Amino acid sequence: MKTTIFKYLIYIGLTILLILLLLDIRLTEEKADSLINLMVSVTSITLAILVTFFFSKLFAERQDRIQRKATIDEYSKKVTALRRIAHRIKGDHKFWEFAPTAKSKLDSKYTSLTVEQFRSLEYEKYSSITEELKGELAPQAYMALRGLENEEQSDFEFYRSFKLENYSLTEIANFQEYCGFFWAFCDEYKSNLTFSNTSSFQLNPIREDFMKIMGRKIDEDNFLKEIMNLFSEFQEKILPEMYYLTEQNQRKLEYHFMWTIINLIVYIVIMISSIVLFFQPICLWVKTSILMVLTSLLIVNTVDLIVGLFMSIPRELNIKAFYKI
Repeated sequence: MKTTIFKYLIYIGLTILLILLLLDIRLTEEKADSLINLMVSVTSITLAILVTFFFSKLFAERQDRIQRKATIDEYSKKVTALRRIAHRIKGDHKFWEFAPTAKSKLDSKYTSLTVEQFRSLEYEKYSSITEELKGELAPQAYMALRGLENEEQSDFEFYRSFKLENYSLTEIANFQEYCGFFWAFCDEYKSNLTFSNTSSFQLNPIREDFMKIMGRKIDEDNFLKEIMNLFSEFQEKILPEMYYLTEQNQRKLEYHFMWTIINLIVYIVIMISSIVLFFQPICLWVKTSILMVLTSLLIVNTVDLIVGLFMSIPRELNIKAFYKI
């Protein structure tokens, strides 16, 4: 921000200085018209080059974003499938026989309590609720699964076979944290947790969504371990990559690109003003004065453009983004 302000202070200062230096110049009618023609020609050629550069840069950025969007869409389908799995695990009474109090209380009394609220409670309130819910990790895991449901308006949404939905950066970050909470719970109590008592009606959709995510069938002999690894995969790999790609697609245009756009706008103003000035029947003194202002602006804007382009070269060659993750 300070750099931008400093840059335009210099820009305005140099323009005013040139105007003061050139205002005393007096031109004949022929020289004034010749200067106008020259300014229109110069700005037209420069505008043609800048517009070409602008759109080539814009199309290149668009292509990069389209490629990232394709990957984001694939990840979004997997996240939606994970959310369906989370919804079904959350509704599996057999799975939660290990912590029945936590499930019943969270479904009846603490229906709107989130993981974030739970973890930010004061110590006394936190201790009171964990004692009431008969534990800490189980309620936290249950609320994490509820968080993965993402306040879906209807349970019917979790039974749709196909749903297009992209997620915000906040949602992705939250999902990553929720996956970690559920994995930690399963890892701590894996000897007490099982899906062996769960009905096929509950397990078959989980198997189908697992297949959609991992591209293979779930290992029936290690069902819990497979589910744990799935949540770990999302926490450690899929969601971080998805966050990075989404962030890249939401970023603003780079500073030097915006710099060039400002230069382009100034050239358009100069060209239009020159054309209007050429056709306006005004006295020579006024025409000369306006021409000196436009000439000063043209010189400063051209210098500014050249400086901006040279400064952009190192940034263009310094590739920081990851194109394959």
